Amino acid sequence: MNTNDVLKRVRFAVRMSDADMMEALALGGRPISREELDSYFLKEEEEGYALCPRNVLEALLDKRVMPSARAMSSKRSLTA
Repeated sequence: MNTNDVLKRVRFAVRMSDADMMEALALGGRPISREELDSYFLKEEEEGYALCPRNVLEALLDKRVMPSARAMSSKRSLTA
């Protein structure tokens, strides 16, 4: 599994649109273009495919996914 696979799974799990991903990445200090983002979702054999850099994945996790996970965890502990 590479960073592109993780990015795809995160996107699906938290139901993020392209605009949401681009906004989160910009907030995380790693703004990217729509074309760059699209290149991460292509198959390896497709023209234009690019391997997602680790810092892109980290910026997304830091600014979008982890805060959501913490909020959900807090909700669960309050209701338990």
